[in-house]
Formats: sequence, structure tokens, C-alpha cells
Amino acid sequence: MRGFVFDPKRGIDPADISDLNRRFAIKRQQLEASLLAGIERLNQVRNGVLHQRQQMQSVVLTAAKQVAQAKADLKALG
Repeated sequence: MRGFVFDPKRGIDPADISDLNRRFAIKRQQLEASLLAGIERLNQVRNGVLHQRQQMQSVVLTAAKQVAQAKADLKALG
């Protein structure tokens, strides 16, 4: 069985090139859409983390103040 042999005199069929360009354009669009969706998802996660950190920071600061006050009260009593 004989395989494909390129004939440089005939060149490449423009329809084949067009088909390849179309298929790769579709694949490229899919990959770009996927990457853009990933960026959007990462931004959502980032914003969620920043929001949670801001909420936790106020809780931690309040607790730290309470601990400092308790230490001061203990020192005053002791």
C-alpha cells in the first residue's frame, strides 16, 4: 500500500488550506473563550477572598483589642 506523496508541481489545494484555517480558527476561538472565562472566574475568586479577608480582619482586630484589655485588667488586678 502506497502512502501520500507530495507533488510540488501541484502544490497544496487552496480548499485544503481554507479548511485547515477554518478548523484552527474555530479551535482558537474556543480556547480564547475558555481562557477569558478562566480570567473572569479567577477575578470572582479573588474578590471573594478579599471580601472574606476584610470581614475577618475586623473580627481579628476586635478580638485582639479584647485580649489586650483582658491582659491590662489582669495586670491591674494582680
